[in-house]
Parts: sequence; C-alpha cells; structure tokens
Amino acid sequence: MNPDYAAATRGMCWYLENIRPVRTIAPFFQPVTNIRTDYYISATATLAEPATGRSGEPENWIFDVGVNLDLTPGYQRIISYSCRLANEIPEEEKEDRGITSVLMNQFFRPILYPGDYKLFAQHILKYYFPEAKKREIPVDPDVVAERMGLPVFERKLYGDYKRQGLACYEDCSFEVESNDGMAVIEDFPARSIIINQNTVKNPVTRAITIMHECLHFSMDTYYFLLQRMGREKAMALAARAVGGYQYDSSEISWMEHQTEKMTAAVMMEEDSTIKVIEEQLEKHHGARTPNYIRTIISYLASRFHVSQSMARIRMIELGYQEAEGVFAYEDGERIPDYGCSTGWKPGVTYARPGCPAGMRYSLSQVLSETRQISMRFEKPSAVSRLRRRVQRKPLMVKRQEAWPVERLWTHHLALRLIQLKKAKRPLPLTLFRKSQILT
Repeated sequence: MNPDYAAATRGMCWYLENIRPVRTIAPFFQPVTNIRTDYYISATATLAEPATGRSGEPENWIFDVGVNLDLTPGYQRIISYSCRLANEIPEEEKEDRGITSVLMNQFFRPILYPGDYKLFAQHILKYYFPEAKKREIPVDPDVVAERMGLPVFERKLYGDYKRQGLACYEDCSFEVESNDGMAVIEDFPARSIIINQNTVKNPVTRAITIMHECLHFSMDTYYFLLQRMGREKAMALAARAVGGYQYDSSEISWMEHQTEKMTAAVMMEEDSTIKVIEEQLEKHHGARTPNYIRTIISYLASRFHVSQSMARIRMIELGYQEAEGVFAYEDGERIPDYGCSTGWKPGVTYARPGCPAGMRYSLSQVLSETRQISMRFEKPSAVSRLRRRVQRKPLMVKRQEAWPVERLWTHHLALRLIQLKKAKRPLPLTLFRKSQILT
C-alpha cells in the first residue's frame, strides 16, 4: 500500500450509494458439481471523513461477485465465493456464436437467441441421435430418452386432464388410475418422464411430448436444481400442458416457450427440413399456392413424424411465410386456406377474400402482440384482449416466483456491501480497496 495514500486517507471511509445488480454471467455448459457464476453489481463510492464530513469526488465502482456452486441433489452447497472490483462488465458474444457461447440468466435458465436453437438442436442430435444426419431418418424420441438415461412411464394420472407429460427431477409420487378406475399412489424415480394417457391419445402427440420432456432435462436441469437449493418446497418437475401455454414474462413461461420451440428444432432439424421443403417445391415447379403448401405441410408431418401444426409453424419459422394461410384457425374454428402470390411482408395489412374490413389486421403485428408463433386475423378491438390474455398464468400447477441465484450468498461477505448500505453504515477503507480481492 502506498504510504502517502495511507496517510491521506487515515480515518476515512468509503460510502456506497446507488447499489444495483447489473448482470449475471454463467456459461450454460458446466458440470453440475461445480457451476461458476459471476454476479456484477454497480455502485457509486465516495471517500469521506465521518468526523469532519469532508468527502471527495464520487467514483463508479463495479463489483464482480463470483460463486462456485455444487448443485448435485443431496449435496447442494456453496463451494467458494469471492468479491473483487472489476474494470468492466464483459460483453456477451452475439456474432459468430458457438454452442459454448450460450449463457444462463440469474435463474439458471439458458439465454437463447434465434440462431442458438439450431446450434442446440444439432448438439442434441450429435450426442443422442446421430442417425438423423447420417441416414436422414426421423428422430425417435424413445431412443433419445433411453440414451439420456430417462425411463418413460405411461400412466393415467387420476383426474388430470390438463397435463400431457411430466419431467421429474426428483423422486415423485402421483395418484394414478388403476385398472378398476380407483386412485392409487405410485412412486416414480428421479430423472423420469411420465406420459399422461388421459390426454395423450395418438403416437404423434406421444412422441412430441417425450421429446419435450427430454429437452427439459437437457435445458432446464440447472433451473430446477437451483430452485430446490433455494426453497425446500419448490416443485421439482416440469409439465407440458394440453393446448400449449399462453405466454407471459415469468421464468416458467419462458422456459416452456423455449422448450416448445426447441422440440420443433430437434425433430425437424433446420438443414434437413429446408432440404425436404425445397425438394417438394421443385416437384411442384416452385408453385406456392395454398393447395401445394398444404400438401407440403402434410408431407413434412408424415416425413418427420410430427403434427401438421408443428410442421406448419416450422415452415413459418424457416421463412416460408406462405404456410401462414394454411391450416389456419380463427376464434377456434378452421378457416378456408388463403395465400399471397408475392409472399407475406412484415408490417403489411392483408385482407382475406370474404373477410369484413373490420377483421383486417397486420399478421406481423398480431404476432408481436401475442408473442406466440401463430398467424391469425383479429379485430382491431381484440388486440386489447390479446394483451390481457398473454398476461395470464400458464395452464399448470401454480408455483411461486422463480428463485434467483444471487439470493444464495446474501448472508456471506460477498454482499456485505448491500447489507451495510441498508444499515446506513460506512464501509471501512481496509475492506474494499481497489487493489484488493476479497475471498
């Protein structure tokens, strides 16, 4: 320590104000036994002398609170933590991203950009179903589940007609319907998948549900393990609801949205799907009329063993906007197929033949309002109803708000600066010095 600096600051303290969290950085691909998280906090620091009230110029400080966690079930603990002053907050890679560029947020949910779904899907197929690329065969969710070590149980969940499948992260017990129609308690092991036979009635729905739950284990295990570490009563399971979800901004909703989107990305891998679509378009001499597009959607559903709805949405995601007017529904009812010879353009209002003027609305605007991958015509007055609709809770068991990772170490020295700030106590100069790392 510089003796002149020590003499000049003797009897003075740092005061911290405007303390706020800025960013959490945690790479997604880490071992469960040692997950590193860096939690960045900004604050305004002022050097002052309590006896005289003399103070210097305020400085902007950034703290890097680093924590290593072991999330192994039954052994969950904080391995180590540290707090240091950082020069800057690292920028996230948004161009030339690889699979290792994927990060998690403060709830340990993966942060996925549009291009990440392709990377993640290829990663899943590489390790659990490489045949899809080598032999160009449909993905078999049963094989994926077996190779991931996830047993699949098919049961009738007693009185449950809302959920199609469950992913159990811990040992669970449920009421199931016996052969004589009575409710009995059955135990299921951790890392297992339950298919609800009350709602899953055909092989396609069964396959999609199994893949959906497999991807929960692949993408959301860290999230649920963190919830269990933070709250003993947190539910250690994920559920796929009948009819999908009405998405809001909650962590559970975003998690289900990502998993639904990833299910299509895995079962209809981007390069393979585009190849098949282009082959079918070439057979029809490039024509994209509603009749031809309907034929292609049906072929995709049969070729990849998925539903027509998933095939249609996947075509829209991959840029084939003509699929918007095929197999479309309005107010829950199927409407006649329609199309546009020049393709749908974002931000442009189209009118379907026979559609009243009051029913005209921009497809892309309705999409952004609902935040769902479904194109539909709506009355302008219905937009307010759509806004209210997406704010509802998902169709699943009500849960508490998600538990962020930073709550784990608030009782440790790493966040003592926040505790002292709330108590309006000064920080000793020897506690936070710019050249010092606290461990």
